[in-house]
Amino acid sequence: MGMNRKLTPAEVKDFLAEPVVARIATIDENGVPYVTPVWQEWDGGLLDARAGAGGLGCAYQEEPNVGISCAHDSGTYRRIVAQGKAEIVSGPAPMQGECLGVANRTSVRYLGKRGPEYLAPTYDRRAT
Repeated sequence: MGMNRKLTPAEVKDFLAEPVVARIATIDENGVPYVTPVWQEWDGGLLDARAGAGGLGCAYQEEPNVGISCAHDSGTYRRIVAQGKAEIVSGPAPMQGECLGVANRTSVRYLGKRGPEYLAPTYDRRAT
């Protein structure tokens, strides 16, 4: 086994362009960790993650500190681990505008070209 090293920015971009699920750990209202697996989109500086009502957004409204892990569930050791502060940018609200754009792009990445068909019945559900 070789030495672990940090991924380069280009490797991070390529890795997060794959259908890698982000697991975001937040702190709930009782101070207990709460982990939510979500689809993610990385723009080189911001990790965009969306969750349905009762999911990610509800957990960190009082405590914005988060931990993030993105890794393949196979035996490879490529992974991204980060800590930061989360911000609710929109929601909870039905998917529209940029939120809908991110949802459709990620659905194609995770589910293939028919991904938006999978999402269509959920467009009116409230999400953060």
